[in-house]
Amino acid sequence: MRWTGGTCSTRKQCDPVRGPTECLLGQCMCPEGYCATPHGECMLRKSVEGKYIGTYSIQFLHPVVYNKPYFGVATPDWNVLAITDNTTATWKMALMEPGIVRFESEIEQYKGLILHIRHEGDDPKSGRLPVLSKLPALTPNDATFQIRSLGKDRGFEIWDPQHLKALASVRPTGDTQRSFQVAWALRARRGVGECRGCRQERQAVIFDPQLPDEAISYGPRMVIQPPDVIHEATSGAVGGLLMLLLIFLLCWILAPSPRRNVRQEDPRDERERQRGGAAVVD
Repeated sequence: MRWTGGTCSTRKQCDPVRGPTECLLGQCMCPEGYCATPHGECMLRKSVEGKYIGTYSIQFLHPVVYNKPYFGVATPDWNVLAITDNTTATWKMALMEPGIVRFESEIEQYKGLILHIRHEGDDPKSGRLPVLSKLPALTPNDATFQIRSLGKDRGFEIWDPQHLKALASVRPTGDTQRSFQVAWALRARRGVGECRGCRQERQAVIFDPQLPDEAISYGPRMVIQPPDVIHEATSGAVGGLLMLLLIFLLCWILAPSPRRNVRQEDPRDERERQRGGAAVVD
């Protein structure tokens, strides 16, 4: 992947933190010989080039709809991830970094499309859906997922490090049965959705055949943000601290000095002391 996920124009150059880039049609692209990492940075192709590790079936360990535990694609909603009873291995996986993968559909009519998460509708608050899209339309972290171990014999979690949620088994929209997951209905129109606070067993999955160890993460959940976003946030924080320091110094310099509570001595007091001293001598 050459697109870093960054944008540019005649007035806005690509952020230097992305490494060597070139602005093509408003997009910050890696030059020839370079590839974008999942973090959106350009590095030499040999050092970041991913590799395919095989084609797998993905199955929920504890599905809400028990007779449809596998990942598929909804036929009416051609690009929406859906639950199915099809056991065929239809997900080609590419290893980008240890524990970081990309999912590519091997289903005939959706072959080559990449799994990612998008907002449902124009409103960001309307929920997100796992969908399939063509790779050139995606940023590196759009198509990046962490395969995280949940412990021995407890399966794995497919974690979205950009939106900080996991894929989970959820009651499909339109199902007449009520469940505690009804609030997530818009996020799982076809039975697969994103959630962060759901019960962990709802997001537990297994892969067939078995994943290689290099594809599994045994650490905490990752957070992946574009480098220019991190850079802008850091720069803004540093700028804010410098501004507060400047305001403090100006206030300290311009503040009036506190009046010293020093009593001015009256010359008459000195004469009185001299007289008293003379009387003692006499």
